[in-house]
Amino acid sequence: MKKITFIYLVFLAISAPALLASPEQEESLKTAKKFLAMDPVTLKAEVENLNANQAAELISQIRYLVKENNPDLDKIYPVLEHLASLKAAELEQKRLNNLLLVIGVIILLFSIYLTYILFDQRKSIAKMQLLLSTETENKVKKKEVYRGG
Repeated sequence: MKKITFIYLVFLAISAPALLASPEQEESLKTAKKFLAMDPVTLKAEVENLNANQAAELISQIRYLVKENNPDLDKIYPVLEHLASLKAAELEQKRLNNLLLVIGVIILLFSIYLTYILFDQRKSIAKMQLLLSTETENKVKKKEVYRGG
């Protein structure tokens, strides 16, 4: 029994790197190596085409590749994440400012429209009062009946 267990453990120790480095992982590491070998212009175009999941996967693959040569490189990633969050906050602030500007323009246009309606209503009321006053003056006059001739 001990001999079988020992053989099994030796087999696991030998095959563990092969199991950990699956063909899919090697293919993804090839993608990361390809990205690292690209020139900056092509790299920027390729990165802009990635979605969020692909970008996160690519970052973890590049970290894995680069960490072997530069173990202190992980200290830079929090700074990069902080810069990305600052950039996102700045973009969000610009959007909010634009939204505030749009809301201000809408309120201004609505107040101008409301003012126009109030002045037009006052004009209409004045015309109605004038018509009513002329009508009452016509009623006050004695009506003459035409009797012929």
